[in-house]
Amino acid sequence: MEYKKIQSATFFFLLIGVTLIFCWLLRPYVYPIFWAVVLAMIFHPLFKTMLPGLKNKKNLTAAVTLIITVLIVLIPLAAVASLVVKQAFDIYNQFGNEETLQKIN
Repeated sequence: MEYKKIQSATFFFLLIGVTLIFCWLLRPYVYPIFWAVVLAMIFHPLFKTMLPGLKNKKNLTAAVTLIITVLIVLIPLAAVASLVVKQAFDIYNQFGNEETLQKIN
């Protein structure tokens, strides 16, 4: 009977240890997976709507949905990011010139 208890305890200890290590390995991927799920949930109705119109060709419908997703999400995001970078350079140039540095000192 003692052997069964040791065997069960060892099994659960290893199971918990492996689960914790697995969660630690997945930690950097939680946010990308979360946003992938959010985007999939948002654009799945579009996929379902377009599927009959493209004669139930799932690969073609998925490609068109992906292109639409890129147009709707990534291009505006890239535009906003470029504006932020431009503003950062403008602020750096404004406060990095000689006159501004002499006024501060």
